[in-house]
Amino acid sequence: LPAPPAMSPFRAPPSAALIDPLTAVAVYAALIAFGGVMGAGAAGSMISAGSSVVSAAVLGYAYHVGNLQIAFVVACALCVVFAVRFVKTRAVVPAGALLALSALMALIFNGVL
Repeated sequence: LPAPPAMSPFRAPPSAALIDPLTAVAVYAALIAFGGVMGAGAAGSMISAGSSVVSAAVLGYAYHVGNLQIAFVVACALCVVFAVRFVKTRAVVPAGALLALSALMALIFNGVL
């Protein structure tokens, strides 16, 4: 008999996952897109809106193909972006909250949670 395939570090066993990681990708994509559009409306930053839509589109692609590695990279990149914004502004909302959300999602996508 052939050996069973090794588990990817980006795929948590179903019994170990608190939530379905692919469902988390879809929810995260929706939150990023919605937040960017709302933030653009409130602050008028089209760059923020554009980057959030691009991030959400890449997350949507990751969901479509079922690739948690792509979602993990996007979540880590957004962690860096929101950490820089948080350090500059010391604003818990939105930078601090989105930093925490992105870090949580990175842990979920990596199979830690």
